[in-house]
Amino acid sequence: MRARVRLADQDDAARAAPLALTVAHGDLDEWRQRLKRDVSEPDRWLFVAANGRCVVGYCRLSMVRSACQAPDGYYLVGLVVAEGSRRTGIAEGLVSAATQQARQVADALWSFYDVDNRPSAALHTRLGFLEQSRGRIGFPGLPEDDRHVLVRRSFTGPE
Repeated sequence: MRARVRLADQDDAARAAPLALTVAHGDLDEWRQRLKRDVSEPDRWLFVAANGRCVVGYCRLSMVRSACQAPDGYYLVGLVVAEGSRRTGIAEGLVSAATQQARQVADALWSFYDVDNRPSAALHTRLGFLEQSRGRIGFPGLPEDDRHVLVRRSFTGPE
């Protein structure tokens, strides 16, 4: 069965939390609460890829304002796909869903990835994101190192 991408509800958020622990620090309850906030708070969305009730991927979209050195705007702040479901188009489907939502409320969508993450770099390029800067991007929760690429997808014309 192929995973279906959809806007998450509270139950999906709880089922997505274990995936967060595969790539991030924290505990399960903390991630459940964080993902549930993405479902319930304004200027935040959570998209999941699921086979029935089994969540195999998620993408978080959130407005970030004046909290960092990075520009204000809507950001993809988490894209996670279960190891056994990678390279199947799920990440592209999740980012495409988030992009459609962002297009309704903004003139651009921002994202970032680790400089060595070639699959993420290829995905962002394929989906029309253009590099804006490289190195320290000063985004909350990211290590203060030189390992990130900040990218932007414009909805209003050429960059």
